[in-house]
Amino acid sequence: MKRPFWTPSKKQRRKRKEVYLDDVPSEIVGALKLVSEPPRDQNYDMNIVAIHGLETTSNRTWVYKKDGSRMEWLKDSNMLPKVVPSARIYTYDWEANFYKESTTQTLHEQAISLLSHLKDKLGSEPKPILFIASCFGGLVLAKALRQADTQTGSYQKILLSTIGIVFLATPFKGTTVANVARLQVSIGRFLGEWSSRSLITRLDGSDELLKELRIDFGKTIEDSRVNMPIAYFYETRETELLRRLFPPCLANAVSPFFFRITRRILVEQSSACLVADHNGISLSLTHSNMNKFSGPGDANYDKVRMKIKELVDKRWQTLDNRKESSRKAFRLLPNRTISEFIGRKKELEDILGRADHVDTPQAHRLTVITGLEGIGKTELALEAAYRIAEKHADWAIFWISGNSYANFKEGYCQIAECLEVDAGSEDVIRLVNEKLRKRPARWLLVIDEVDNTTKGGPEGKGWELTKEMLPQGQQGFILITTGSRRIAGQIFTEPIRLLSMDEDDAIQLLRLPLQNDSLSGLLDSPNDQREFVKFLTYLPLAIKLASNYMATTETSVRSYLKLCHEGDKRMIRTLFQGYSDHNREGQASRLAVSTTWLISLNRIRDEYPNCVKCLEQMAFYHSKNIPIGILLNESAETVDVWEVIDVLVGYSFVSKHRDQNCVDIHQLVQLAMKEWLTKRQGPSTGATSAINNLLASLPFPTQQTEKKWRESIRHAEEALKYKDESVYDYSTWRLLYMVGQANFLFREDKKAKEYHERARKMESLQIANKENPALVSRYQGKYEQAEKEYRKEIKGGSQIKDQITTLTIKKNLACTFLIQGKHEAARDEYQQAYDTEKELLGKDHPSTLSTMDSLAFVLKSQGKREDAKELYRKVLEAKKKRLGKDNLSTVTSMYNLAMMYQHEGDIIQAEELHQEALQWRISLLGKDHPSLLSSYENLALVFERQGNYKDAVKMLEKTVELKNKTLGARHPSTARSEDDLTLVRASNSF
Repeated sequence: MKRPFWTPSKKQRRKRKEVYLDDVPSEIVGALKLVSEPPRDQNYDMNIVAIHGLETTSNRTWVYKKDGSRMEWLKDSNMLPKVVPSARIYTYDWEANFYKESTTQTLHEQAISLLSHLKDKLGSEPKPILFIASCFGGLVLAKALRQADTQTGSYQKILLSTIGIVFLATPFKGTTVANVARLQVSIGRFLGEWSSRSLITRLDGSDELLKELRIDFGKTIEDSRVNMPIAYFYETRETELLRRLFPPCLANAVSPFFFRITRRILVEQSSACLVADHNGISLSLTHSNMNKFSGPGDANYDKVRMKIKELVDKRWQTLDNRKESSRKAFRLLPNRTISEFIGRKKELEDILGRADHVDTPQAHRLTVITGLEGIGKTELALEAAYRIAEKHADWAIFWISGNSYANFKEGYCQIAECLEVDAGSEDVIRLVNEKLRKRPARWLLVIDEVDNTTKGGPEGKGWELTKEMLPQGQQGFILITTGSRRIAGQIFTEPIRLLSMDEDDAIQLLRLPLQNDSLSGLLDSPNDQREFVKFLTYLPLAIKLASNYMATTETSVRSYLKLCHEGDKRMIRTLFQGYSDHNREGQASRLAVSTTWLISLNRIRDEYPNCVKCLEQMAFYHSKNIPIGILLNESAETVDVWEVIDVLVGYSFVSKHRDQNCVDIHQLVQLAMKEWLTKRQGPSTGATSAINNLLASLPFPTQQTEKKWRESIRHAEEALKYKDESVYDYSTWRLLYMVGQANFLFREDKKAKEYHERARKMESLQIANKENPALVSRYQGKYEQAEKEYRKEIKGGSQIKDQITTLTIKKNLACTFLIQGKHEAARDEYQQAYDTEKELLGKDHPSTLSTMDSLAFVLKSQGKREDAKELYRKVLEAKKKRLGKDNLSTVTSMYNLAMMYQHEGDIIQAEELHQEALQWRISLLGKDHPSLLSSYENLALVFERQGNYKDAVKMLEKTVELKNKTLGARHPSTARSEDDLTLVRASNSF
């Protein structure tokens, strides 16, 4: 068979390969080649690495050829080596011939290969690196540096040693060369050649992996740890494409016929720059000549030279800024008491030793401290954290609570703010862990009081800390405290277990607040001291409570022991009856705490009644970081809260955060107070006082008050646990609603829905209990009476304590007008409510969107269908964005808008929305839910209007089937649908 004239012979194909490969030895492909070194009198202090593009090699890329002369600007002594005399200049050859049989590597594999060669050639601690990347080589480099960003160790150091990048026409957003490449692949296959498409497809601007690379690489270079200086260059002269496809004689022959479609800018400015606001620099060159310069006087070279010099001159400043950013030492630590840390010398040295060797192969990067409550776990962890902070100024140190999932996540949100991670993200824990894993500077994370609970975890499930939830990384050290041996064993096989203090340390702790000459006589004899600490089971918490009482009241050791023996033994025994872990050692320790606690409480009840009231409130808050501002608000005008706190600190009931205006109460002290209150009056009284103080101190949750709510929400959620929600209580209802709104603000939508549902249920109890005459009148159909009552409440006849209550009344009044057909009055009230909600809650809050729905309904009732339709459309778009399509409220809005289109006769739009609403209803409610009936029936009507009787019959058949299941065969509605089905079938038969 005669070969077509454009088909090269085997000899021509072999020659083509030989010309293409030039004279590059095969062992150089996939390796760094040194092309220029600093002069002997010049110190070597940096590296330059040049990476070629697709379908070429280094020997072809960087060389300008004309009339038999060659100019290689990377190695000519008057060009780049003169600009950066202290640099070693390398070229990197990679397998870039998509036309070659052996080209099978993906972009990811090419990137890993580049990193590996850089590590081998430049070492694990490379000197500053400047990259010059041509065309597709820039994508290989971008992928490599992004990969380095996800690693630790040597690869990450390559990224952090990079002081700048020069991209020469790199197609970040694709190029027309992609089509050329595909055509050449097709020709190659026709000629019996083979090539890999895995690299070629990356040149397509619509390629998903290319888009992903743009986004990921953008994140890497803009990260505050990296902040990469970059120069982008782009071509301004068109390339003759045919010469890249055919032999010269054939290209010349067909060029006149394809001139328009074969001359193009291959990489335009918009593609050569990673993002739109990055300024590119133009070179008056074709694409293939973007990396070739004729000599030192070349105007295009001069632009590249100046940019390279600028990046090199600023290299030390770039590295210094990077180190400053990465070593920024954050401190999220509770305040340490001024008193001396006593005992636990062996355990403390063990922890500090582990921290010092955190970056060694034998490092213990996770340490767990376990032991009884009150044994001093938190104190040991806090002392270790402060010692590390004092010794290592560059360590970032974070302290969070692990006694509930909510507190654990809140701690992560605080860390996120320090690390510039989105604290509002639902995935904040993973994002922070990833940031810590990549952090080049050292860090310490302390998770205090880790506990497991049967509820309160993600999505309402239980909560238990696992290893998988903790950050990794060679620079990190994690310290955990827990009272649970099981948790300690799961997280770490060899925890540091704290036992009771030895006698000498316990006596030293006893003496600490009694060191003044005026108080030293209270210690009595050494034997009395030994008997004292033995009675208190050498438990640090019990000893602190007792010794601070003795110092405050000037009570001697003997006298205090007498009080212990004469105390209310029945009350002491019952204080911790409900406490778990009833081992012998634990019972003795809790007995010691309850004894000392009750002695101190009885004392302050007589002298400081406001202190007891304060403790009653604190018993129902979270034990950590209690803001002073939410304590004793009801008596703020007559009570000095700071004086009350000072007294409680003096008795060691609480510890004060001097810099943060917060206090902590020890969990055992809090538990004792709670049990004492329960035995005396039940928990509800103390919880009520706590809730009232919260309401008096907290504004309504908005973006402006978000910070205050983040500090206080854990205390509000804790207090609500102890209130009986089976009876209506205004304060409880209001706090439930506010906590729901705060969770919505934090984008905790599931929790927000839970609290709002609890508030709604309690509100319904108000009607049942007949405490709201307006609501009762409305439900009884006495609308005029309800109207009067609502107006009375709005005018101030009843107490209205906040704007939200006012809005609720206004919307109830609007509903009353609507029932009576007073549309204009209803519209006015709804409009006022909407305007207030939009400003107070935001335009995408569920309550605001609900009011918009009501406004649209009123407009529809007034016959203002265009206005109603537009409002329904806005509501639907807002709900899709904020609540998602898979939300019943969103689906209801789809249905409402579909009905508007249906009534207008726009049956195409109506059908589309009805179908979508139906599918979501089936997905969310199941195929037998009664809500499907309205969708079936209206779709049947839409199909009937279209003349599509076949589908109308199907919808009516489903309607009849579902009504038989839910309403029964004898129900009038079922019979009516059967009649409709008969009529439509008859129409279908014609």
